[in-house]
Amino acid sequence: MTMGAPIVDPDARPQDGIAPANSYPSGAAVWVHRGGSWRPGCVLESSPLAAMVRYRPTDNQGTAVDTVRAVNLLSRVDPDQIDHLTDGPSSSAVRPRRAGHDAAAQLREQAAGCQR
Repeated sequence: MTMGAPIVDPDARPQDGIAPANSYPSGAAVWVHRGGSWRPGCVLESSPLAAMVRYRPTDNQGTAVDTVRAVNLLSRVDPDQIDHLTDGPSSSAVRPRRAGHDAAAQLREQAAGCQR
């Protein structure tokens, strides 16, 4: 059975019902609220207040990367094509930053690591 996208308005969620963004580990499947709707995505990195996520902004195959507040995240159990997308030789989870590694290269590596 498919659950489908949440219907809750993120701004109407009670504060005590919002998990900290860093409770979603790298690679976690999530729903991301952007542009007025919940979109499938996965976490690249997170802090207590926000997470960098890769998500599908439309029903097409393209993806976007954005930083979102915890209120705009919910766990997702349904599989989505974004869970299996890769743009490099590895489909492993997000790798830690390396000293001297430029930010663009790090983002490309993280985008390749989205998994369920």
